[in-house]
Amino acid sequence: MKTIRCTVVLLAICLAVGASAGALEKVTHGDVQYGAYWQVLLDVYQEFDDGYMSAEFLEYALYDIDDNGVKELIVLAGTCEADYVRRIYTIIDNEVQYLGEIFGGHSMLFAAPEGGLYNMMGHMGCEEIYLVVYANQAFTEELLSSKELAEDEDYSTPGTPIQTAFITDDSLLHD
Repeated sequence: MKTIRCTVVLLAICLAVGASAGALEKVTHGDVQYGAYWQVLLDVYQEFDDGYMSAEFLEYALYDIDDNGVKELIVLAGTCEADYVRRIYTIIDNEVQYLGEIFGGHSMLFAAPEGGLYNMMGHMGCEEIYLVVYANQAFTEELLSSKELAEDEDYSTPGTPIQTAFITDDSLLHD
């Protein structure tokens, strides 16, 4: 019975996703069609939703990492905090292109005013902040800070948090 219920729920999500995917392909911002990212989100969802683990809690963000006017798609992919990565895609000539990935477990993304983004990782009282920059067709990650927090100390917020949405929520593709 549990298998049937999971299959029905997955089928309903796939039908809903499929129904909205066509409409999203027409979502444009200037010359960029962000609806093209919807297929990536669907593919990642299907890759990690195996009936045992649900992919509905994976998240994504849109953020212009390289300051070229095109927002990159940053998708959390994996099965748990231990193996999460953030896969990063862009659109070139209206085609989605994979750029690479950065660490994603126990992390949060923040806008970096100097360009790129901050990847702040925090777990069990330890914190690391990396500046992630995409230039010359490669990502660089520079460790800016690494520390153990005092018992009463909060994790840092190195910039403005980058807005995320669950992988089944297409709202960011419309903004």
